Amino acid sequence: MRGHLRGYTVIEVMIAMAVLTIAAAGLISLQRVSTVGNMQAKEIAVASHVARTWIDRLHVDSTRWNFPSPAYPNDPTDIADTVWLRNVTTTPNIWFRPADSAEGTAAFDALGNNLPMNGTDPAVFCANLRLAWMNPPNTNRRGDPESVRVEVRVHWRRAKVFNISGGITPGPLCAVNPVDLDTPAKAPLAQFHLLYEMTSVAKQVMQ
Repeated sequence: MRGHLRGYTVIEVMIAMAVLTIAAAGLISLQRVSTVGNMQAKEIAVASHVARTWIDRLHVDSTRWNFPSPAYPNDPTDIADTVWLRNVTTTPNIWFRPADSAEGTAAFDALGNNLPMNGTDPAVFCANLRLAWMNPPNTNRRGDPESVRVEVRVHWRRAKVFNISGGITPGPLCAVNPVDLDTPAKAPLAQFHLLYEMTSVAKQVMQ
């Protein structure tokens, strides 16, 4: 009778343990991928919020771009009344960090809350602008009002700490030279995530 009773051999136990180990490793890897994916989705959602915040600010800023203007009665373009759109005349088609204002700054925290003026780190997201004329002054293109193409770029670090040889020197996020983000030699894609939004604004013609 005893000869018919069999237990598990050492090899069978080892095979079972190997199968369980592989399955556990797969579950751990899946959990890690899911966590990273959720974190990246959250970052993209916050960056989109930051970009839309700046789009809204620039649309509000365009309401100061009107004619005639009490402040600048002899300026036919009248864009000098604006806070940020005026840079289309001084930094055409060049990325720049928008100046801090009581109406908003370029720096945001991890939850998308705007940080106070003259703030440094812990900025997690930073916004840059690029402005270019669509319908420049004095062109009278089909009678359309003057208009500007607005691009907003939000960047944030891929990791909290990085040190890539030849890359951008780590420091306050919004102190990074915006031009460096477009320089291949600086390897920006290895250090930053980038998100872009674009819109256009037009001069408000007063009747």
